[in-house]
Amino acid sequence: MLTQEQGQVLVRLARQTIEEQVGLAPTDPVRPEELADPALQQRRGVFVTLNKRGMLRGCIGSLVGVEPLVEGVRRNAINAA
Repeated sequence: MLTQEQGQVLVRLARQTIEEQVGLAPTDPVRPEELADPALQQRRGVFVTLNKRGMLRGCIGSLVGVEPLVEGVRRNAINAA
């Protein structure tokens, strides 16, 4: 199970990934040392859900861990957006 801090890093990573994809500067960039956490490098299932003003805007993911968690968050953030 991930800690609250690890979860917050993943949320920031998803936001940063989307911001970069649309050409914006990240508002709260994730530092590389935060992503080096061994728990975030494990293969795990991941879902990214996007809401805007309380409305679902996108949701995608996988129950099976096919790649490191940080890579799954990046890929699914882009696909959900």
